[in-house]
Amino acid sequence: MPDSLQQAAADGPGQGNPGNSKRCQIAGAIKRSNRRSLTSKLSRRLAQFGTLHLDETIEPAKVEAVVAKIAAAHDDIEHLQDELKTLKEHRQETPSPVPACLAA
Repeated sequence: MPDSLQQAAADGPGQGNPGNSKRCQIAGAIKRSNRRSLTSKLSRRLAQFGTLHLDETIEPAKVEAVVAKIAAAHDDIEHLQDELKTLKEHRQETPSPVPACLAA
């Protein structure tokens, strides 16, 4: 995220220059987009992981390749889950702006 958007998100709406409100909206949209993107990637990886399995008739030489693929998919899923958890925690810690109609 560009520095100006990060600064606007940190300042909050109505603080600093009048353009911060729009920048905060853009920063929020980018964060939502990132979160949705990660959620979609995680869903796809979980679906792919669910299809990985060992057949009973598989050759012993191919077992290592399948196990390595399963381990790599599991690591990828854990990484995406951690990243998504971090984004969600950051969102919960970010204060939401008070609407102008309630501030008066």
